[in-house]
Amino acid sequence: MKKASLTIFLMSICLVTFLIKSTLAAEFFLRADTTVKRVPGADEPIPMWGFALDSSFGAEDGEVSVPGPRLYLPPGDNNLIIHLDNNLPVPVSLVIPGQITEMHPTFVDGRVMSFTHETPPGNDQPVDYVWNDFKNGAFIYQSGTNPAVQIQMGLYGVVVSDAGQNNVYGVDDSSFDKEITLVFSEIDPEFNKAVANDQYGPGKKIESAIDFDPKFFLINGEPFSPSNISLGSVTQGERVLVRLLNAGLITHVPLFYGTYVRLIAEDGNLLPHPLMQYSVVLQAGKRRDVVLTPPDIDLISIMDRRLNLTNWKEAPGGMLRMFSVKRPGVWNSPKGQFVFTPSAPVLPITKSTPQSSVPMGLGLAATGTPRLTLFVASNGFDAPVDCFLAFRLGQDPFNIWFLGKDNNLVNADQGLVPWKENVTTAIEEIPLKDISLEGLGPGTIDFYLLITPHG
Repeated sequence: MKKASLTIFLMSICLVTFLIKSTLAAEFFLRADTTVKRVPGADEPIPMWGFALDSSFGAEDGEVSVPGPRLYLPPGDNNLIIHLDNNLPVPVSLVIPGQITEMHPTFVDGRVMSFTHETPPGNDQPVDYVWNDFKNGAFIYQSGTNPAVQIQMGLYGVVVSDAGQNNVYGVDDSSFDKEITLVFSEIDPEFNKAVANDQYGPGKKIESAIDFDPKFFLINGEPFSPSNISLGSVTQGERVLVRLLNAGLITHVPLFYGTYVRLIAEDGNLLPHPLMQYSVVLQAGKRRDVVLTPPDIDLISIMDRRLNLTNWKEAPGGMLRMFSVKRPGVWNSPKGQFVFTPSAPVLPITKSTPQSSVPMGLGLAATGTPRLTLFVASNGFDAPVDCFLAFRLGQDPFNIWFLGKDNNLVNADQGLVPWKENVTTAIEEIPLKDISLEGLGPGTIDFYLLITPHG
């Protein structure tokens, strides 16, 4: 009798353990809502729809964005639950192409209007969307209702599931030191305005998505501009996983200028034989994973090989971004102050020789473009250093300004003012972001980074 009781008790423990394990899931509260997007080259803000990540249903404390917030499933957690709140005037739903789940399509006049059950406008209870046995990789979550309209209005985002820490698929080829996600998409402002103003549909201003004519081409929701150029920095020799996803309607071909990448997976499926390429074809809805190992160069540019490089009537623009490349390890601290020898500005990054003050070109800012963002990156140092960040307007040798510790400007006639003191760690900051240059007029602005021994 005791033996039988013990067996039942152990079976009960196993059953409870199984039930607990099976109910673990990553849960998110998403809200579909309206927003506007301001992009360079647009005459007015563009109406958009997007998703926000809230703390709970009805809280409405998240920011609506396009793409929507990035969702991440921790390694080992293969179940996903999204609770959806809908503040839009039309029904919406959620699907994740490439992931398997039970779906319940809805029909209007015998035609599929939604690929799965919908969330009505103004719902007072969350509508749940559930995926079990979630496949590893990066995927696009998007509206499954009238997707030709709602995805282009902005109802899409990225959800990521990795097999382990710094490893997508649990094999050597998919390990990484750093990861970057790039989402490609487009905007047709006339299309969006027609949908927002109920001028989309049969007999209206725009009758169908066949008339979709994009004017703006986006990476991670923004087109290129002088204030939006950098993707940050990568380090020479490290393995950088770049997740490429196309949430748009047209094909894009990201090209890695100056290097090759290793294509390891497509739509969440490992390739049996990885390919070395410098460009990757992304059809609409396509997802591909590449591993970038930066070579010994200062800069890696990413652009659409199909030349979607304008912001409507302005150029350059569109799908263009850049990485600065840092050297591995630490830099030797300078043994004394060095004098800068002027040279022509080229690109908005620091060079790799901290032992001298280095000019950082401003790209289009040097020709009068009205906005400026400055990105500064360095490795760590083997001894404490002081950093001085200064700029000169025009050719006047006395019109030099230093950036202080609080990013305040101090004229050079007050002496050398440090930007950072007693530094040993790597620097990766944006000290100037989206600054107006309209009052300066055309001309050249030289930036200088001077690094000296501390004290």
